[in-house]
Amino acid sequence: MVSDIQYGRLGSNVTLLCREALGRTSVEWRLNRSSVLPWQHRVTSDGHLVLVHADHAAEGNYSCHDDQGLLIQTTRLRLGYPPGLLSISCLVPNHSLVLCSWVESVKTHLPAQYHASYR
Repeated sequence: MVSDIQYGRLGSNVTLLCREALGRTSVEWRLNRSSVLPWQHRVTSDGHLVLVHADHAAEGNYSCHDDQGLLIQTTRLRLGYPPGLLSISCLVPNHSLVLCSWVESVKTHLPAQYHASYR
């Protein structure tokens, strides 16, 4: 079971926190239950995992474990880009109907919500 979802920017360094790791001598990170992390990373002295230039291959379910292998915390990592401007076009076929459509300028790869109003 994943206890948290974290979002990060594709191509940047992403830090995953192991919040309960304070005071522990060592922390082991796993991705999708495997202790092999397939790209450049480092674990900080306080047990946080830093993924260097994270790409889509870095997405998944991360877990941090204590030096006895006991689970401390789980986090699901999703990577993408912040939303950009929308190109919006609307048609008003009559006074009671407004039909609008839009195209994103940036494919975020992340869940995004847009709110619109009409006056």
